[in-house]
Amino acid sequence: MSTAISIRKGKAHARAFNATDKNQVYGVGQSCGHAADGHPTGQQGPTVGDALLAYIKRRAQGGAGLIITEVTAVHPSGTASPKQPAAYEDRFIPGLKKLADCVHQVGGKVAMQLHHAGRESYYLLQKAEAIAPSAIPSPCFASRPGR
Repeated sequence: MSTAISIRKGKAHARAFNATDKNQVYGVGQSCGHAADGHPTGQQGPTVGDALLAYIKRRAQGGAGLIITEVTAVHPSGTASPKQPAAYEDRFIPGLKKLADCVHQVGGKVAMQLHHAGRESYYLLQKAEAIAPSAIPSPCFASRPGR
């Protein structure tokens, strides 16, 4: 998997996943909180559910050459919210595959935005569960990581 960007005559031309995009319009990731089932340590969530699929499908039908997902948790210790999609266990693969298939069905491409909130997770800071490489307070929330 590779991404190449070159500048030609003042315009950026991008090639993602070894194929040229159908246009230069990109749908950037926007947190929408549509992942199903709540808390990331729960047995069922936060998976890709019907609400997130419907949202992504509408974005893909808009014609963007590349849809970038909202931030997707890489570990439960770095979750930004209980409704953030996750990709840290195999049980999330079926939902993520549905998301990719949804975009591919309308001729689009999709990239997952991987994310660990660290000390910037207000959700985990409030529970004293946020972790970071040091105890430096969050510049956004003026709170220290709990661990």
